[in-house]
Amino acid sequence: DIMQKLARDPQKFPEEHLNVFAKQGLRTLVLGRRIISESELSSWQAEYVQAQTAMQDREEALARVADKIERNLDILGVTAIEDKLQLGVEESIVKLRQADIKLWVLTGDKLETARNIGFSTRVLSAEMDIQVLDGSEDSRSWEERLGDLNSHTKEAQENGRTIALIVTGHALEEITAPEQDSSSRLESKKAKSHLEPQFLQIAMRCAVVIACRVSPLQKAEMVRMVRRGVTPTPVTLAIGDGANDVPMIQEAQVGVGISGKEGRQAVNSADFAIAQFQFLQRLLLVHGRWNYRRTCKFVIYSFWKNAVLVLLMFYYTFVSGYAGQSLFEDMVRASYNF
Repeated sequence: DIMQKLARDPQKFPEEHLNVFAKQGLRTLVLGRRIISESELSSWQAEYVQAQTAMQDREEALARVADKIERNLDILGVTAIEDKLQLGVEESIVKLRQADIKLWVLTGDKLETARNIGFSTRVLSAEMDIQVLDGSEDSRSWEERLGDLNSHTKEAQENGRTIALIVTGHALEEITAPEQDSSSRLESKKAKSHLEPQFLQIAMRCAVVIACRVSPLQKAEMVRMVRRGVTPTPVTLAIGDGANDVPMIQEAQVGVGISGKEGRQAVNSADFAIAQFQFLQRLLLVHGRWNYRRTCKFVIYSFWKNAVLVLLMFYYTFVSGYAGQSLFEDMVRASYNF
C-alpha cells in the first residue's frame, strides 16, 4: 500500500485492520500526519509553485515535489464506512449482462473490497472462475504469468465456464509500461507495451473484469487500451459519479454521469446525465435500442431514396439523347422526403 510505504514505521502499519474492513466490503481510509517547520513549508511551497508553472514535464515535477513532503508520516488510524448501493443496481447489472454487454469495473478500492462489492452487486457470482492478477508475492516474470493465465482462460472458455478477472493497479502499471529502449521521452509515452495485446486477449475471454486500486489516469488508460486494441473497434461507455471518473468518461465514446452527493463534475463532463444507476438500464436497453432502429431506418431510407432518384435520372439520359432534360419536376425532388 502507498500509505505503508510513506509511514515512518511500516511495522506499526494497521494492515490487519485494513484487510478485516475490506473483507466486510467497507471503504477504508488511512489517516496520517507529519509535523514540519515553517521554513521547510515555505521552501516546499516555492518548489510546488515552480512545478505548477513548469512548461515541460509538469506531472513529473509535481510528483517529485509531492514526494518530498509525503514521507515519514505518523499513522493516526484507519476509518471504514459502508458505501450503500443505490436501489436497482443488482437488477440493472444482471440485465446488462443478459444483453451480452461486457462489464469492466474500475475502482480505487482495495482488492478485498472490490471482490466483496462485486458479489454484492452481482457482478461476480460463485459459479464464476475468478482469476486474480496482482503484482506482489510472485517471482515469475509478467510474460510467464500472462502466458499461464492465457492458457487457463482458454481452457476454461473451451469447457464453457464463465471467467472473471480481478487485476490491481500495480499489475496494470507493469502491463502498460512502454518499452525501456525508447529513444526519447515522447516516444516512450506513445509507445505501446508488448504485454497489452496478450492482456486484452485474456480480458476479452472474461465476462467481467474488475480493476482495483487504479488511479483516474489508469481508468482512462484502460478505456483507451480497449478502443485501440480490440478488433473490431467496440463502442465503449463509461459511467461514474465523481471527479475521479472524469478522465474515464471523456475517453469513452459515450460518457454517462450520475448526479448525486459526489458533486457534478462527472455530469458536466458526460454526454448523458442520470440521477441513479438503475436508469442506465432504460437508457441503454430502451432508448438506445430505439435510437439504433431510427438510425438504421434513416440510413436505409436515405440510401434507397437517392438510389431511386439518381438511377432513374441516369437511365433517362439515354432515352432523352443526353439532352439534360430532367425526368422529375424540381418540386418532386424537393418534397420527396415529405
